[in-house]
Amino acid sequence: MPPVSVRILLCTTLAGCALPLPGTGTFIDEDQDGFYRNAPAGQPSDCDDLDASTFPGAPEICDGIDNDCNRRVDDDAEDALEWFVDADGDGHGFRGAGPVKACRRPQGYAGAATDCNDNDRHTFPGAPEACDGLDNDCDRDVDEGIAEDAIWYFDADGDGFGSSVQAGTGCSTDPTWTQRTGDCNDAFASVNPRADEVCDGLDNDCDGLTDDFDPKLVGGQTSWLDADGDGYGAIDVSLTLSSCTVPDGYVTNDQDCDDADAARHPETRWWLDADLDGTGDPTSPWPTEQCWQPIGYIHNDRDCDDDEPGSTGLLAWYPDADGDGFGTATIVAWSCAGDDGWSLASGDCNDRNASIHPDAEEICDNIDNDCSGSKDDDDPGLVGTTHPHGPRTWFTDADGDGWGVSDGTEFSSCALQSGRASIEGDCDETDPVLHDGTTWYLDADGDGHGDPGSTWATLQCESPGSASVYVTNADDCDDADAELNDFTGWFHDADDDGIGVASDFDGDGIHDDVNVFGCIEGMHASATYGDCDDFDDTNLDDTCTGGVNEGLLEVTWTADADPGSVVNGSVRNTPIGVTCVEEGGDPADDSSDGWVQFAIYLGAADAQYTGVAEFEVPTGLRCYLTLRDRTGDPSQDGTPTLEVTTCDGQATGVSAWSGDAGTSLMQFDTTSFIVPDCSGCTDAMADNYSASALIDDGSCSYAP
Repeated sequence: MPPVSVRILLCTTLAGCALPLPGTGTFIDEDQDGFYRNAPAGQPSDCDDLDASTFPGAPEICDGIDNDCNRRVDDDAEDALEWFVDADGDGHGFRGAGPVKACRRPQGYAGAATDCNDNDRHTFPGAPEACDGLDNDCDRDVDEGIAEDAIWYFDADGDGFGSSVQAGTGCSTDPTWTQRTGDCNDAFASVNPRADEVCDGLDNDCDGLTDDFDPKLVGGQTSWLDADGDGYGAIDVSLTLSSCTVPDGYVTNDQDCDDADAARHPETRWWLDADLDGTGDPTSPWPTEQCWQPIGYIHNDRDCDDDEPGSTGLLAWYPDADGDGFGTATIVAWSCAGDDGWSLASGDCNDRNASIHPDAEEICDNIDNDCSGSKDDDDPGLVGTTHPHGPRTWFTDADGDGWGVSDGTEFSSCALQSGRASIEGDCDETDPVLHDGTTWYLDADGDGHGDPGSTWATLQCESPGSASVYVTNADDCDDADAELNDFTGWFHDADDDGIGVASDFDGDGIHDDVNVFGCIEGMHASATYGDCDDFDDTNLDDTCTGGVNEGLLEVTWTADADPGSVVNGSVRNTPIGVTCVEEGGDPADDSSDGWVQFAIYLGAADAQYTGVAEFEVPTGLRCYLTLRDRTGDPSQDGTPTLEVTTCDGQATGVSAWSGDAGTSLMQFDTTSFIVPDCSGCTDAMADNYSASALIDDGSCSYAP
């Protein structure tokens, strides 16, 4: 212990001895070790006045305390240990370099000087002896105890470890062979089971893990947490990582003084805030960029008047190209006042359209009008159904006539809805003709066809009178004659005997079963047909059979599945007939040899209608079965079929439209055929009975 001044003190308090100093105050030695915590000038002070073993000149020992008050801990401690250089890091020191004394083991030192080769970490007392011509275990013997049948492995990279391929037995000092195996990559000396894992993309220590995935990685790059993402890491060393690659959220520096504020870092600019209103004067910057905030400065330059506290600071202005009061979302400039084309409000999602901005109404136009990120039905801010551009209310429309009924399932939507109509007022959801917009036509002659010139005064769903008074079509060309309407069929009647023939009366180049429709009474036309000689008004044999040489035809047909044309609510059906001319004649030729010799009108076939007819025809004629459609084939499905069978069992027919399906007049004809003779004696009791005869010609004879 160093010499001290001896004073006799009378201590009267538990706090220790106190002696008045000349002039003013006191000094204190609370642990009574002879040194004062507030020693007068020229005297050493006690650095820990609560520990009597700590004072200037006290013995330094290994206890983590500055015992002698020299501001160094455990330096030159009396009980310090000796440590020896361990250059190869095998835990054994080497005496040749001499020891150092320290309370704790210094880096690169070991507690015992027992290593006989401090340049080989595989050589130390107790190490396994290898057949390498060296004293591995430091017992002064070389290669002792090595069995003659020891297994050796080829060591291509010379790192002391071979591959798992067995090479031979015995003891050899050849450096290309080793008894150690487990080298997972014998092409790199830095790879073996005792190597350190380093950042090189290799599994250096052969544990199956590489670089950052190996917890035993050494020598990685240190990186610091950058919580605020400003490119500068936190100073706190507890927030560091050692890795080969810098992870996301980390940087390679620790220069951030506030890692919770991205605006504060070594490159932060500071401006004078003279009026202390939280905004800085753009004309008075701090001379340097730095992380720490200078007193009286702030890191923004938005003060328009730094002499007046509370004055308006710089405002963020956004470009407003369309002048709707809203700019784009990116801040472009700070200014005390704005110019034309700039706005204080942002959020415009289309700055080229003034009707689109955050305060706009969302309407049905497939556009995000209010910049909400949604449009039309997907936007909760969509206007109501009373708005002229709002969603429509959709009613059930089972018959597809564009008029719906309110049945409790209606809803509003911008989008067109299948099976729905936006107009309410259908009194019959099974009839597409009836609704609140139906026009009614007077049917004075009761033929089911209305007069286009006589309509009911209002549009309405229900009939204004009985069904025989008003109808929903305007197909009557003569509402005073029940026999005449737009569908009355007329045949050419050259001799005006009241019986016509089916020829090309309308001059369209196609032979017809019905020549023309409408109200054309007179004009060499007749509503009946079958004249055998249309130049002889005395020949009124409308069957043209004469009782002999007759053929029998059976016709089957299926009309088009498409509905006929709809005119003023009435469906126009498809007429079907058979037309026959003299063999060699042409039904499209108006010459005498082309005039129709036989024609029969089978009826009008409506949608999905099938019919069968059987009738007699004079033999030797060339006949056609005809389906005539004035509206074409809307569905392009080609579904109509026609077939005719003669008395000899021959059948002919077609099942596809002929002509252009896009025209308003379609002709659908069978292949022509010659009518065979089917007549003869049909009485099986007669002597001249003919089993092939289908029509009796009155020629049967009987034996007396």
